[in-house]
Amino acid sequence: MRDKKLESTFEKSHDLKESTYLAQKPTPKPIFYGVGDMLKHHYTKAEQYAIIAEVERRCKQYLDPNFDPTSFIYPRDNFAINAEVESLCVVRQSLEYKQAQSESQTPLFTIAIPTYNRITLLRRAILSALAQDFDKPYEIIVVENPLEPISYPAESMLQEFASHITYYQNAKNIGGLGNWNRCLELACGKWVCLLHSDDELLPSYLSRMHALVTNPTYSQALLIGAIEDTSQIYPRTLLQRLYGKCITKARLLKLQMQASFSDGFCDLPPRAMLHNRAKCIEIGGYNESEAPSGDMTFFNRAALCGEVFCYAGDLLTRNHYEASSCKDPNVALMMILQNPQMFLCFNHKLTHAQLVGNHAWWSRYFAHLPLLRLYAQMRLRQQFRLFGVRPSWQERVKWYMREHCYFVFATLKMAKSLLTGRVGAQELEFSFENEQKTQKVDSSNVAQSVGELPQTFMPPPH
Repeated sequence: MRDKKLESTFEKSHDLKESTYLAQKPTPKPIFYGVGDMLKHHYTKAEQYAIIAEVERRCKQYLDPNFDPTSFIYPRDNFAINAEVESLCVVRQSLEYKQAQSESQTPLFTIAIPTYNRITLLRRAILSALAQDFDKPYEIIVVENPLEPISYPAESMLQEFASHITYYQNAKNIGGLGNWNRCLELACGKWVCLLHSDDELLPSYLSRMHALVTNPTYSQALLIGAIEDTSQIYPRTLLQRLYGKCITKARLLKLQMQASFSDGFCDLPPRAMLHNRAKCIEIGGYNESEAPSGDMTFFNRAALCGEVFCYAGDLLTRNHYEASSCKDPNVALMMILQNPQMFLCFNHKLTHAQLVGNHAWWSRYFAHLPLLRLYAQMRLRQQFRLFGVRPSWQERVKWYMREHCYFVFATLKMAKSLLTGRVGAQELEFSFENEQKTQKVDSSNVAQSVGELPQTFMPPPH
């Protein structure tokens, strides 16, 4: 009853306020998927309603009881969709790369950087690609999607790298995932590192990957990922380090190369993913219609078609989360609606904990936007009914402790993290403070907009 009342309240408020605000001034165009150098942090009410309308347009199908989750694994040739769009080569890499071509040898590696409306971050990514300690020729390409009207912001900046990179301009914007496919098509190397323009490589990346792809055990892989932070390094605990000294190097490497699977779902870190170019093109590439979760759906399709790995021996990339497009409220809201169907496709089951966890993870990116929080809460409750999931007794205990014995809950969480070695003390303190902040909603702003929000992500037991 409470759920229906909440949903009804939101819909009435949405219709009334949307018509009022949109009558006063034009609907602002939402910033969506590929936000450039700067992320927007403040949104007016009209802009929040515009974001909700865009998310509804793109993702309401995932709330349809008749939606078929197996559509995520339907084979498609995503390269054919943009085949008529030309990519003009403005700058061509020279010197060692041309010499390698003249000897009828293509480079083993290509570092491909897709970009859209980025300059400062792109320059940092290129410098990291050039700073590799790898002693053999490798290719670096940058492929830019244009702004509307057609313009290429990165062109002038890239002139300083003229002899060191190959730079392409797409004739029109083919989308983020479409541009990833174009990078795979334009690359010459057998192995393509897809480096997002807001990330960077550490100098040892290519040297380490060369050792892996020349190892017969991993030479036929479809994808090879790399961990994103030091808490994921193996071995990390004292027991793991002692065990590592008692086994062979091949066995240790096998443990370090295990990709994370949970009930059939492959959870690979998306940044600086190394692609077997020919095999990834063969299975159809990335699907733009699956944005913003298109990378994870592709990784899982790849896992069904061949072997995928994730190297955890040491850190090979540096990630800058403050510039990630995942922090865009458009993207975060779409993840909340889309991810459960993706989990159901590859997991073959969906739990209450997965729904709540997915909601809690992504809703922190719009915790300061009351209308988006309310919309996400309404859709979460709709997902509970759609998938017919209920909280387990473990979830009920965890929820009760977090709400009524938070100090005990935080202490146990910290002890578990320290014992497993997944997070250091400083990161724990930072995450502890952030968790407290995200749980404290500015109720005054919410009340001024559409009424009180629920204070937790976990609903009371039915």
